[in-house]
Amino acid sequence: MIIGEKVHLRALTESDSAAYKSWINDRKLVQYNATYTPISDINHNEWFSSVTRNADIAIFSIIEATANSLIGSCSLRHIDHLHKNAELQIRIGKATKRGAGLGTEAVFLLLTHAFNDLNLNRVYLNVFSDNQRAIHAYKKSGMTIEGELRQACFINGAYQNVIVMSILRDEFITKK
Repeated sequence: MIIGEKVHLRALTESDSAAYKSWINDRKLVQYNATYTPISDINHNEWFSSVTRNADIAIFSIIEATANSLIGSCSLRHIDHLHKNAELQIRIGKATKRGAGLGTEAVFLLLTHAFNDLNLNRVYLNVFSDNQRAIHAYKKSGMTIEGELRQACFINGAYQNVIVMSILRDEFITKK
């Protein structure tokens, strides 16, 4: 477990599965980072049972410390140990917990894990250009905008620009 003041990051448990399935089937929530596609029980169960065995993913449940309740998930994906980088992804599933700084702390804890425990040098992410709340939170965590991929995704009948952001180990240590 990775302990913070407001949130803790812990390994997934079977009891998390139902919440994860409801979040991935929530159209409004999914459209922050992908095209919405309903996920069946079979597909979800296969994904959930395999994700922790995948060597290029470090995935955690985000637990609100005061209530000891599951509020979201975060992960490092496409971990490349040769080039020492990974893609960051976060989802605050409980709508009432967004905007309270919990996601920002979860990102900080995940970056600490990436740089201190996994010995990575760069962590990057992609975010839709109209997701200003997320962009602000990532900047607050020390991430820098590297560029913009124009009309890179087709979501809800319209093209979306995608912002590429990253942070390097040295930048994180300096900010920390």
